[in-house]
Amino acid sequence: MAAGEAAAGGGDRMAAIDHFTLAASLGDNLRPRLARGLAFFGGGWYVGAAAEFDRILAGHADEPAALFWRGMAKWRAGRQQDALKDMDAAVSLDPLNPVFLANRGSLLTDLGWIDQATGDFKNAATFGEYDADVQGMRARFFAWRLKDLDLATAAYGRLVELTPKNSQLWLEYTMILLQEHDCRALIAAERMRAVCAPDDACQFTQSSRAYTDALEQLRLERSCPDPK
Repeated sequence: MAAGEAAAGGGDRMAAIDHFTLAASLGDNLRPRLARGLAFFGGGWYVGAAAEFDRILAGHADEPAALFWRGMAKWRAGRQQDALKDMDAAVSLDPLNPVFLANRGSLLTDLGWIDQATGDFKNAATFGEYDADVQGMRARFFAWRLKDLDLATAAYGRLVELTPKNSQLWLEYTMILLQEHDCRALIAAERMRAVCAPDDACQFTQSSRAYTDALEQLRLERSCPDPK
């Protein structure tokens, strides 16, 4: 298992799969088969991944991780309804798992079931407090699909706490705060500039007159203090 995990961490999926296959043949095969299925999934081999999780579930019918990842594989393969059945089963077995909830919320959004998705993303808040991927899914759902700026502001605030050196996320947070006419937009903009590399987020702020004008208008309208 250790050799497989090292190979996977180094990006050599084929070597990782070989190691996990050997580990599965030597004893209890649940953990190595899960890892093998995830290696298939990570490589974009969704049919193979689903088949691997099928084999796990044949002997461990109530294994929530296998159900969840089989659902993810089916979703990526375009089988949304089948995927939702697996995700529902996984959540019923592990209802506090923020990764399960947030991804099911994304699938429900894909299906157009926004009310149900909202419930999953709200429930993922506490359980996924320290998971940046979960907070990212929540923030973007609240901002762009639900269009609830209060919820989006809270989610983005937590997200930038978890990933303080990501200038793109600081930009997105700034844009939400600008829509809220919140003086914290000026602070977020300064934080973004402080961590800027020559990436798309910083190029946007340097070239967009509308962005700089919006920050200045907010500062004047609300008499915002100097963020420095």
